Amino acid sequence: MVNWYFSSFNLIVIAIHLAWMSDENTKKRKSDLIHTKSDSALSLYEDQDAKRRKTGELVEVDASKNQIQLSGPKRTSSLQAPIMLLQGHKSEIYTVKFSPTGRELASGSFDKTILLYNVFGDCENYGELRGHNNAVLELVWSHDNKQIYSASADKSVMIWDAEYTRRLKRYKEHDSIVNCVSTSINDLIASGSDDRTVKVYDHRAKEIVCEIASKHPVLSTCFSQQGDRLFAAGTEGVIRQYDLRKVDGQDHALSSSHQLQFQGHADVITGIALSPDGTQLLSNSMDDTCRLWDARPFTRNAQQRNIGILQGAKHSVDKNMLRCSWSPSGQLVSGGSSDSPACHVYIWEARTNRLLYKLPGHKGTVNEVQFHPKEPIVVSAGSDKCLYLGEIDSNNY
Repeated sequence: MVNWYFSSFNLIVIAIHLAWMSDENTKKRKSDLIHTKSDSALSLYEDQDAKRRKTGELVEVDASKNQIQLSGPKRTSSLQAPIMLLQGHKSEIYTVKFSPTGRELASGSFDKTILLYNVFGDCENYGELRGHNNAVLELVWSHDNKQIYSASADKSVMIWDAEYTRRLKRYKEHDSIVNCVSTSINDLIASGSDDRTVKVYDHRAKEIVCEIASKHPVLSTCFSQQGDRLFAAGTEGVIRQYDLRKVDGQDHALSSSHQLQFQGHADVITGIALSPDGTQLLSNSMDDTCRLWDARPFTRNAQQRNIGILQGAKHSVDKNMLRCSWSPSGQLVSGGSSDSPACHVYIWEARTNRLLYKLPGHKGTVNEVQFHPKEPIVVSAGSDKCLYLGEIDSNNY
């Protein structure tokens, strides 16, 4: 193994690509790369010093012939190495998001902080956001790349200046833990809480836009493409869609009659995400399935919106809020997992529901996985205090 240590920001670059191969090619490629001959002492990262080219490809060292040969899968991204391990948080990492430009990422942790990293080069930790008094449970970037919105167990939602790393605004509308935060194309902000409400804010206004009452704690929210509908899910195990155009003008309340239900999960729903084209919804549940739903407003099979079940990822007794996400093309989906003792990143093909990747590395629950907006790169956040950046095959990305 080859490690480069950057003590100034606790970055380890791990140049191993074996762990990030698709299941169908893993056995073949492993035998090609790790095969050792007694007569030639050919090995990969064993007794000899291995080297890496600037492009990040791996090499084999043949001690008998004093030769260095290029090896490993073809590079598919602009990352400095095929896999980058980012460390800096002092406790579990619950959330991670790429910025809209893809040049930065932000992560939130039980240590009450948000850390900002450059995605390329040395992945420098260039900023830290402090202000929450409890765990940061979810965050999201504004669409203009200038702000970050965060939800915390301290019952607040905060708006941050991503460039100057300072707090701009703090909302204290909830009476309990705020589990989730999401944003619309017009930068409305929605937060869901254990107080059984969803609050919708406009950061340009002093008052909330609307309040949605629920009978159960809300763990995840997301907006429709146009920002006129809001999806919310939680401990009830049902996804509900609300029409924000039906908000009462006086008390900002939204009637429960203005909703559509997505039923099928048998347990708590911990994460939901809308597809890039706005037609499908992805959910992650404690029933150990991720599901795909037809999210179109008008569909012939209104009572049969569940169009796919993705299996493999597991939840565990820690009951973390495991999220889910889509690739930019909408062809790939991913979900967090807690299939201990070795926790994995799961990536499926949305069209076929086929598992494409089961990526090891984390030693604790994988709480969130996100796709890069422009390149075939995924980032995962774990309870092991680690962030992994890794490239995948560019096909279908």
